Amino acid sequence: ASTQPGLELLEAVRYVRTYPFGCVEQTVSSLLPLVAARSLPAGALLPADGGGRRKAGRAPDPHEEMSRGWLSLLRRQRPDGAWGFWDRRSEASPYCTLYVAHLAGLLAEDAALRQVLEAEDSSAAVGRLFSYGLETFVTDASVEPAWAGPGGGGGPVLSLRAMALRVLPALLRFQRPALRRKWEAELARAAEELFGRWKEAPGILSAEALAWLAIGLGRLQLAEAAAQAAAALASRCVVQSEGWAEVAEDYGTRHFAELVMLHSSARSDAAALEALSALLPREAELPRRLAAGLLRRRARGHWGSTSADAAVLLALARHFGAMSLREPDCSPR
Repeated sequence: ASTQPGLELLEAVRYVRTYPFGCVEQTVSSLLPLVAARSLPAGALLPADGGGRRKAGRAPDPHEEMSRGWLSLLRRQRPDGAWGFWDRRSEASPYCTLYVAHLAGLLAEDAALRQVLEAEDSSAAVGRLFSYGLETFVTDASVEPAWAGPGGGGGPVLSLRAMALRVLPALLRFQRPALRRKWEAELARAAEELFGRWKEAPGILSAEALAWLAIGLGRLQLAEAAAQAAAALASRCVVQSEGWAEVAEDYGTRHFAELVMLHSSARSDAAALEALSALLPREAELPRRLAAGLLRRRARGHWGSTSADAAVLLALARHFGAMSLREPDCSPR
């Protein structure tokens, strides 16, 4: 296997960043590799020749490209703070709105890229986004019956709530201190409530949504609940005889197609990798095996869609960065 993770990911980066249609989802997906690249060595995402050597060229300026992409997204924000699939006249899309919030949260956590969000217009837009996300996905119980899944037991609303609990904590820094404490307590309350519901009925959350919830619990300092969610997520992973691992999820019989937005098995594995890399001990084998499984499952260098590619790129880059850029040893033991 290559010892240069950036080379492993180049084709997926090219695919995501050159996909032509430019809807909100694809715009966000095209920007996420710029965040992922910051976990890799300088120049890791430059093209390489056939022998694995970097071609001469200039690495993209992440701040310049992110600023341009973020400005494009701001122009499409609806007055209520949400995003649709195309422009500000589009119907509000819960998934697109939270996907933009995910990007904003990643920028907020990155000291070098955070200034993209700190301009006056951008800061106001993030404030509207946070308010919309909090009210729509966390505190407004009235939407739940309308979005209930098969049999009324779960459904998109719970997946959306789990995703919101993953991405909104990073945006608390843009709230005034008094409001920050208030909203952090509200997010923690909602996370504990969803965790309790999942404990009573584990089938209400897909593996991907459980990964989102586990990350959110960790970010909200609910360590014991985060550890329990991570352990349950790990139990949903299957290690194959060759040593790689994947999430065992049956979208058909469990109706998870209704529970996960733009779902894919690769994106579920990426969410599990991100959560378990963050919450399991550093020496744990399972994240390494999930990373190996994702690399093994590429087709023509990527994972089949812009959202899946972006999720996998981010999870793998963070994993490789945390592992000091060493690929996993995935030989059977």
